[in-house]
Amino acid sequence: MINSIKMELRKALKNKFFNISLGVMTLFAVLSAVWCCQNFLGLLSAFEENYFSNGKMIENDLFPVYTSYNYWIGGEMQSLMYSLFFTLLPVFAVLPFGWSYYLERKSGYIKQVVTKTGKRTFFLAKLIAVFISGALVVFIPLIINFLIVSAVYPSTLPQVNYVFYNYVGFGSMWSDLFFTVPWLYVALYILLDSLFAGLFAISAFAVSFFVKNRVAVVFSPFVFCMALEYLRTFLISSSMGSYPWDIEIAPTAFLHAAGMHCRTIGYVVLLEAVFIAIFAGGTILIRGKKDEIF
Repeated sequence: MINSIKMELRKALKNKFFNISLGVMTLFAVLSAVWCCQNFLGLLSAFEENYFSNGKMIENDLFPVYTSYNYWIGGEMQSLMYSLFFTLLPVFAVLPFGWSYYLERKSGYIKQVVTKTGKRTFFLAKLIAVFISGALVVFIPLIINFLIVSAVYPSTLPQVNYVFYNYVGFGSMWSDLFFTVPWLYVALYILLDSLFAGLFAISAFAVSFFVKNRVAVVFSPFVFCMALEYLRTFLISSSMGSYPWDIEIAPTAFLHAAGMHCRTIGYVVLLEAVFIAIFAGGTILIRGKKDEIF
């Protein structure tokens, strides 16, 4: 089993699709950080001129809004890069290795491996490798983005009285942590985003058992997210925006740590994660055992 996992991880992390996906997502994350940092540095001169005298702050105004917890890619809501990052996250999470079973089955490579390792070992090892490859494509860029932003922005505690500018509403998931232990709030969202990226990757792996089209396999998690976003929009418009439809149900929306209009509810996130995990893991292990490879 260990050797099978190592072999699948080498295939997952040492291929051009992993490098392309990681490179593109890192580019989005770095450009978002650069854009936010440039804006902040441009404002510093105005702050020094209007809000400081003899080294002391004479006015508060909006200065507390400019913290690293508001302007990392999970908190900012102004640049094009943050939008591209979270919208395309399901695609780039799948691209490194999520569609590998489709290609290996088509080429006949899988026959050679399964005869040596057995079906159960092969599918479990591939599931682990697919999950890790998808998670890393998101985890690494998010860490890089936050480190860059934290090197420029002060990491001061967000203030509750600026809640409108923080984009984290009361009642939203982990909002109490954002105003008390913000670094933990950011860390949890980085882990959550990485978790869903891994789940997207293994869900595409599962879809490849039923769909025999490469493009459809790669874009299946993206279509799932867009369908949920369309459903939410439809429910809100049909109910005139009333409760309980003012919540995020599309992962591409609730994986972003900040939101202006709709709340992120913990049990919704948990239910979707469990649903994807059961569908993907169950399909891969059960259908893989029955799949006629030869």
